[in-house]
Amino acid sequence: MNKRIRLLAAVLALCIALTLGLCGCTPKTESRKENAPAREGVSTYGAGENVAPDGTPFETVYVPGIIEFDRSLGAICQFKTSPNGLYAYDDLAETLYEFDPAGHCLKEWDADWDDFNALSGGASDGWRIEMHENKEDYYNQSIDYRVLYVQDGQESEVMNFRDEHGTTGLVGGEDFFLLYHVWWDESNTGHFVLESYSRDAELLHSQELSEWMEIYRTDTGIYFLGRDSYDIFRYDPASFSLNKVDSVPDGCRTCGIAGDTLYLTDNIYLYRHKLGSGESEALFRYDRLFLNDTAAPVPIGGTDSFFFRDYSNWSSPYRVAYPVDKNSLPAEKTIITLAINEVIPEQAIRGYGSYHDQITDFNTVNREYEIVVRNYAESPDPFLALSADMAGGNSPDLIDVRGFGSAICSTATAEDLLPYVERDLGTDAFLPGPLAAMETGGKLLSLIPSFSLTAILGPASLLEGQRIESFSELAALAGGAEHVFYHSVDREAFMKWVFAGNHRDYSAEQVADYLTFAAALPEDATQNPYGLTEQELKESLEHGDVFPLDYGPICEGQQLFELAGIADPLGRTELQDAASIPEAEGWFGRRLSAIGLPGAKGSGVYLSPDQELMMPSAAQHKEGAWAFLAFLLNDRYLVTPFSGGFRYGIPLTRSAYEREIGQYWAWMDGKLSGSINGADYELAYDADNCKALFLSLLDQVDGICRDGDEIFDAVMTTANAYFAGDKPLEQAADDIAKRLKIYNAERG
Repeated sequence: MNKRIRLLAAVLALCIALTLGLCGCTPKTESRKENAPAREGVSTYGAGENVAPDGTPFETVYVPGIIEFDRSLGAICQFKTSPNGLYAYDDLAETLYEFDPAGHCLKEWDADWDDFNALSGGASDGWRIEMHENKEDYYNQSIDYRVLYVQDGQESEVMNFRDEHGTTGLVGGEDFFLLYHVWWDESNTGHFVLESYSRDAELLHSQELSEWMEIYRTDTGIYFLGRDSYDIFRYDPASFSLNKVDSVPDGCRTCGIAGDTLYLTDNIYLYRHKLGSGESEALFRYDRLFLNDTAAPVPIGGTDSFFFRDYSNWSSPYRVAYPVDKNSLPAEKTIITLAINEVIPEQAIRGYGSYHDQITDFNTVNREYEIVVRNYAESPDPFLALSADMAGGNSPDLIDVRGFGSAICSTATAEDLLPYVERDLGTDAFLPGPLAAMETGGKLLSLIPSFSLTAILGPASLLEGQRIESFSELAALAGGAEHVFYHSVDREAFMKWVFAGNHRDYSAEQVADYLTFAAALPEDATQNPYGLTEQELKESLEHGDVFPLDYGPICEGQQLFELAGIADPLGRTELQDAASIPEAEGWFGRRLSAIGLPGAKGSGVYLSPDQELMMPSAAQHKEGAWAFLAFLLNDRYLVTPFSGGFRYGIPLTRSAYEREIGQYWAWMDGKLSGSINGADYELAYDADNCKALFLSLLDQVDGICRDGDEIFDAVMTTANAYFAGDKPLEQAADDIAKRLKIYNAERG
């Protein structure tokens, strides 16, 4: 095998896959135009009236939708038409699926690329080719092939051979099969040989083709597309000839062939072209349906619908365009306005910000409402600008609370969502503890789809069975306030935890306890115990080489506590960073227990919103706003694709939580592993204890802790006066307690 062939072997393997109909997207490029009309010389699908069987006139138009497959598909997945819907090949899992048009799996089986390419319309039955690369000698590589026939689940070998030049693909017929050999010689001349075999592997005919071909197997025959000429040929098994039936129009590329119909695109419109007819129909335009223009559509077998893969949407990448009667659609959608305060990169798609996927999906499937974004990020004072709009009759229908602070969300400004929840979803659909904690005065002022928790963790031998009424008691138990949080929590972080919640009705004695404890904490927490520069620490954290807290003394056996943020019990990215309870138990090397905020009303376990939306009481389209809020609670937005865990934090819905939490504990199997500064570690933890501890914290959650709380600023002003020695402890505590009572009364 010559050097050029050796270097191209891997590329040729992929090209053969494409040649045999993997996606059939050989481009003949044409620039995309914003207002481009359908190509000249074609008719527009549905332009005239059609008549239904009952005689009713209608006009057919295409609308977008979402396919949710009932199998988890990997990121490397290819699709093509099947007689019953779609074939999908997951390259990482080496699994082949056949789905019906609704995404329900009809069959699945272990497979490789060649199985996918050789699909002959009979699901797992039919022809299959296996390959084994011989790579021992770099200068003399070859590939061994086996051709198999599968019937009723039983496979039999029909032939085997070695290809020493290039690569070989297979396509099967009813009682014959074709082998297609591709290679380049020393002078860089391509050779493309098509061999026809009988069912028993008798060579019937061999011919060298004049150009590289793509091959399509349909229920009406086998078609070849020239990659240079763009001519389309139909294979005649009787004469072994390729008979020209059509050509791809200039500026188009093929999306697939179903039956005797060719589907084409110019990256603006999708066209339907009956082979040999000389005319194409423009079915729909991509951008008018919010469909991705980087991936060609795939016809869905047995329907008039088309499958897309949207690479800009991580939540719902699998899309469909399907025909409906135009009369069944509303004349126009009602616009629902979502207010955000978020700096969005210029290259971001449509400027939807952090709710991009959810808004795109909602606008895709909802026929009555459409979400638009009003971004206050460029206002000198976003909070003031939004407040003015709400008071002046220009209120948005929804507000992203995170961008404006919790002061925007009060009984005076927010619609109570609880009646909507009870009417349409029922409170049983949510985790009971967190849902109750989100209520203020019996009202649900905002929806928090996902959140994190905060609690104090410590060795069970010290905490279990004890009722700790104050931080003074906790400090004494730990041997000093400085040993409760060590260097990981500074004074302001602790004060936020205490005073930035929605349930804060503390006595002056409790406030004094918190202030005394806070005074013993450092003004700035030590987050860099490794002696690294700021850039080195940043890079180490990004690579997971270090932790932002100093675990050294813990490993040395000192009795320390940590403020543990139990966010993402399944992790946003890496499962080993998933849950703080197992991690802390592993570091302590003993069973842990947890307490909330000592002396607080209830348990003092707060949740922090990772997402939070409110509906203003002045909203004009409340039913539409609620439709979007309910839409956000779909598990696709709360659970990471491919069983990777919770997407943002702990989900509010029972279904998303229960769907993944069991898989997390099974995957962890009582062990944590990782590395710090190049040193590998493996830590064991008590799985049953950690499960029970996590569940107890979910049940005990008592309130919300938010950023941007105006009462917190007032508290800190008074507290800082005490820390600086300008105000006595008793006076500072009394002032803060009175201010909290006024604040709570104002909010109802």
